[in-house]
Amino acid sequence: MLESMRILLANQYAETRLALTLLLGREPGATIVGSVDTGAGLLALAQTVRPDMVILDHNLPGEAVKTTVHRLRETNPGLKIMLINISFNPIPLSQLIHVDAVIDHSESPDALLTAFRTLRKGLITRQDMRGQR
Repeated sequence: MLESMRILLANQYAETRLALTLLLGREPGATIVGSVDTGAGLLALAQTVRPDMVILDHNLPGEAVKTTVHRLRETNPGLKIMLINISFNPIPLSQLIHVDAVIDHSESPDALLTAFRTLRKGLITRQDMRGQR
């Protein structure tokens, strides 16, 4: 049986946060512990709810995503971070090595669930991602 997974959603669009909540809410043991629409909100709420995973919009309003990810890792080094990107917005490698998974916004819900389940099982680590590049 999989352990529980506390998830914090950070996306600028309310409808995307709702869709993620509905999708991940069907996963056994997955609990959405919060939802925010800015980088500042993410950092503040992450301190309070102590999530196991953050699903983060690459275009989240506020400071650069790389800075936000760095700050998250300072306070919670074991945090799993999945970055949602838009295919026409390439992400520099320097940002990718600080996240555990990247999924394109255009991917299917099943692809997102597969990435979530893989991270949850611990089959992908940041070190594994570095080796794939």
